[in-house]
Amino acid sequence: MAGSSKYNELFGDAPKAAPVKDSKVAPASSKSASTGSSGAERTAAWSSETDNDAPLGTAAFKKPEGSNSFIQPVRHTEERSAAANPKASPAARMDAAPQIPSLSVEWIRRSDINVGQECVVDLVVRNTGTAPASKVAVDGFFPTTVRLTSAIPKPSTITDHLTWNIDSIPVGGEYKVTIKMIPSRRGELATNATVRMTGSASAAFRVEEPLLKVSLKGPSDIMVGDPASQTVVVANPGSGVAHDVKLDVTLSEGLECSKGSQFVIDIGSINAGESQTVRLPVAAVKGGRQTVTVVATSTSDAGHSATSTINVLAPTLQVAIDGPGLRYKGRNAKYVVTVKNDGSVPTTNVRVTQNIAEGFEFVSADKGG
Repeated sequence: MAGSSKYNELFGDAPKAAPVKDSKVAPASSKSASTGSSGAERTAAWSSETDNDAPLGTAAFKKPEGSNSFIQPVRHTEERSAAANPKASPAARMDAAPQIPSLSVEWIRRSDINVGQECVVDLVVRNTGTAPASKVAVDGFFPTTVRLTSAIPKPSTITDHLTWNIDSIPVGGEYKVTIKMIPSRRGELATNATVRMTGSASAAFRVEEPLLKVSLKGPSDIMVGDPASQTVVVANPGSGVAHDVKLDVTLSEGLECSKGSQFVIDIGSINAGESQTVRLPVAAVKGGRQTVTVVATSTSDAGHSATSTINVLAPTLQVAIDGPGLRYKGRNAKYVVTVKNDGSVPTTNVRVTQNIAEGFEFVSADKGG
């Protein structure tokens, strides 16, 4: 098989060696090896925005100083379950924390490691970040002093090292490779592993929405000439700040204001849940149905309008004259002037003026005329 020839080419056909007499395998050390020129790192983690060709982390076995064992891992780990999912940190009020994958790689010894005997080790890649890791590649490097007997799952590619390609590792998940091999030489087993991935990051942002609501409060029925002042309340019932709020005010023909019949009032910014109050000094100068319209706008799409209707009461006078249309010279002519109030309110100080046409002479009038 092509795979077998690659394995043999990579590791060689190492003969089975007899165990060394009077030698014992010392218990595995639980101390972690420090990073230095004499040994590779056991574990390393990287997160987000990395070059696909650069390793995110490495793991390697290393013989601790002062130990008489044949082969020692950097960190001995007995059979154990995968690490629990990390707890997500509380999100900020406005934005959630950035979602970034973070990978760690680790060698775990599953059996004693002796010369000439098959041993079992696991190569474990864990995602301790907050986002899935995509397009992960794990490279395993083995010396020619060992003969590989199996690897589960099988590597994706075999060159001078083995590579496992992983589509994705979920948050809190792990990818484990179980490797069986037979060492042929006593001493340090320089087995290394690196992990690479396609950098990615995601984040959740909270979108706020400012809103505007306008209300008008004022008299609904007034006499002509009386004040018709309105109280305008503009509120922000939304969740975001409404910036550059303006009020466009329009008065009908029968209402009068010192600023004119149409003007703009600058309010500024209104925080969420807050409101601003503005008083409009308005006077009624004409009877009938009058209106005050206020439109609130801002730099966002938030906007609202409100209209107040005012019934302005005013008297309506009608004047009529009744008398002969033809009269002979020297004869008296009687004319009756009638004044009628068709309005809804009474009026006072009413004066009636009658012009006497040329050719007529005023004689008398009743009711103080």
